[in-house]
Amino acid sequence: MLPNLTVFYGEEILRPFPSIEELSLRGFPNLEEWSPANDGDAFSKLRKLIVDNRPILINMARFPSLQHLELRNCDQAMLSLANFTSLLTLAIDRIPEIHSISGSSLAGNTFLTSLEISPCPNIILIPSELGSLTALKSLTIRWCEELMSLPQSLQNPNALESLEISECYSMTSLPDNGLQGLSSLRPLSIENCNSLTSVSSSLEHLTSLEHLTIMCCPSLGSLSHTVFVP
Repeated sequence: MLPNLTVFYGEEILRPFPSIEELSLRGFPNLEEWSPANDGDAFSKLRKLIVDNRPILINMARFPSLQHLELRNCDQAMLSLANFTSLLTLAIDRIPEIHSISGSSLAGNTFLTSLEISPCPNIILIPSELGSLTALKSLTIRWCEELMSLPQSLQNPNALESLEISECYSMTSLPDNGLQGLSSLRPLSIENCNSLTSVSSSLEHLTSLEHLTIMCCPSLGSLSHTVFVP
């Protein structure tokens, strides 16, 4: 543990860790700068990065090969640094200050296949740029207690195979037509959404659906009969 570290590395260190592929950065609450060295090979093979325990990074190196990023217990400003266009998976975990995710943080990640947001209890908005993630296969949203709705553009990632929504206590309904385009969706899970009053009839368009779980949604009055028509 180096709690007083403020700069991770600088130009005085040449070619730091050129072969490293996975890195966990934990317990640096005062870290403000992770500056790239002059050498372009610095962290050039890094594939997976976990940043944990509330660093206050305002400048972070770019990793051209980064595919998996997990942000845990971080400051909200960290999300603006997460625009790595090579990402395959992104997990945003335990960031209570966040109220929304900027569209630019998502729009550039055209190769993203997995997005997990959990738990971010104060998030109220997921941007329409979610629909630009055309390669997205898995979307998980848990413990976003103030999130009231999902963007209509949710139907656009037609490669989406798995969708889980749970513990979103303020969500009242699914997008009216926001599921129609999810023709590849196989499991759909909606759990513990206390304010959910309706489930869109567009569920009938989920022709690849294999597993449907709707559980502990006490405000849900009825389901369209078309949901159960084969």
